[in-house]
Amino acid sequence: MTDLLEDLTLEPDAPAGDRAVERRARDVAEEAARRHLMIDTLTPQRRDHLDFHDCGVVGLRAALAAAYRQGLADAGRL
Repeated sequence: MTDLLEDLTLEPDAPAGDRAVERRARDVAEEAARRHLMIDTLTPQRRDHLDFHDCGVVGLRAALAAAYRQGLADAGRL
C-alpha cells in the first residue's frame, strides 16, 4: 500500500528548494494532525491500531483549515 506522505516525497535529484517545500508540507501536516486530531504521527507504523484513527468532521475540518492557513502564511498571503 502506498503511503500518502511517500507520494508527496520528491525524487532524490529534485532541486533543494523543492525538497524543502515538501519537508515543510510534511511538518505542517504532522502539526495539524497532532493539534487537531490527536494523532501522534503520520508516519505509517504498519499496525492497524496505530495507522487508523477515528476522527470527527469538526477536527478534520480544523486540521485542514490550519494547514491551509499555514500554507498561505508561508506564501506571504496571510
